Amino acid sequence: MMTLLLVCKSSCEWITPLLYRSVTFWHAGQISKFYALHNVEEGQHVHFRHIQHLWIGSTPSHHRDLDYASSSWPITILDRIFNACSNLRSLYIIDIDQNQWYRLEDAIPGQLETLAMAPVHGAVRINEMKNKPRLRHFTTAHTFMRDNEIQDLVLSPHLETFRRLVASMQSQEVWGMDQTACVSEFKTLKEMQLVFYGTPATKLCEQEAKLRDITDDPRVVLSLSKAETWRELLYSEFQAEAEAHLSGLSRNQSQDFLYSTLAI
Repeated sequence: MMTLLLVCKSSCEWITPLLYRSVTFWHAGQISKFYALHNVEEGQHVHFRHIQHLWIGSTPSHHRDLDYASSSWPITILDRIFNACSNLRSLYIIDIDQNQWYRLEDAIPGQLETLAMAPVHGAVRINEMKNKPRLRHFTTAHTFMRDNEIQDLVLSPHLETFRRLVASMQSQEVWGMDQTACVSEFKTLKEMQLVFYGTPATKLCEQEAKLRDITDDPRVVLSLSKAETWRELLYSEFQAEAEAHLSGLSRNQSQDFLYSTLAI
């Protein structure tokens, strides 16, 4: 019986991190219930430390009440969750009101490496955030950003990729082709990507020609996604990122689990 209990304990310790590694919240009730179940105030916040990939907002196939400017967003609870997710690596936060984003900035974990936001999100001031996240990749869609906002982002010493997702029907002014020159004087940034979706491949050459009239910086690149919407594009990336991490983790932890059970 004791051996069986030890095996069950080892199984639980092995599978729990896998279950919490990637979490998706697509309606407010999920967020509130998840927090209540893992109440930080009662010392059960250990599971939050397993979360490394987090999606908040409607997905291409699931939509309920986390609409833009909706009063359903549980901002206070999200603040507590962010503070507890000390190992969070990637955050996709969708449809958050630009007038609410500032309330969450100081809770963004310092270990965060990837941040994706859309649409019409608030200003992202990495250098002013309390926990000074070491962001390496930032993605934005359907959001006007001032020159000084972009410069603040690319001035971050760890940022490698600044990416804008662009719909084919958007004008040059909306998606900021004329802002590409903002990155030229900052040498730490490796790449500024303009990713088109819902766009015929034949149009990409036209946009490339327009881009090179503005800047010849080789770090500024255009690419084409097969996705029809920015939400579809981001969610597919979120899933792929989580699955890739899970695949590598599963191999390592399977070996650890085998060794631990053999030792019992």
